[in-house]
Amino acid sequence: MYRLSGITSVTLNSFINKFCQTNTFSKSYYKNILKVIKGSFRDACDIYGFIKYNPTITLKIPKIEMVKKKTACGSGKKYKNSIK
Repeated sequence: MYRLSGITSVTLNSFINKFCQTNTFSKSYYKNILKVIKGSFRDACDIYGFIKYNPTITLKIPKIEMVKKKTACGSGKKYKNSIK
């Protein structure tokens, strides 16, 4: 049996949530990461037969709000992710 079959949707969901909380990338960046993860598991399930069930079917990006923060000099803008 493959180690890939030990990954569950709960494991992936907690990974995605933690990743979104610890990094400050744009929402489109997170969506692209999710596309790669879903595509990889879809291929492993449907094409190669490594796993019988695709755990990414129910995966979604958590709701992310971008909060603007002013920098010390006031001219630049920094953003921080706020997950709800």
